[in-house]
Amino acid sequence: MEPDRRAVPDASGGNNAERHLLIAGYWTDIDESIRGWLMPSDSRSILSLHYYTPSGFCIDGRPTTWGSATEVATLLAFAARSVMPPP
Repeated sequence: MEPDRRAVPDASGGNNAERHLLIAGYWTDIDESIRGWLMPSDSRSILSLHYYTPSGFCIDGRPTTWGSATEVATLLAFAARSVMPPP
């Protein structure tokens, strides 16, 4: 999403210029969502990221546990990549 895309909902009338805009990440994938991302320069845009790793645990319950040192390290690495500097 280019930073000027915020202008579309803002210009549509009503209270939209004051509303927050929630933007869904691509395929709920952190890497795909932030690749080439340019955050609008306002404080009302929010990029929604989801974390479904390991997919077996999150989607179909296999394995039935989560929290090994490797799994936690992977989560922290994803979180670190998702922090984006302000525009």
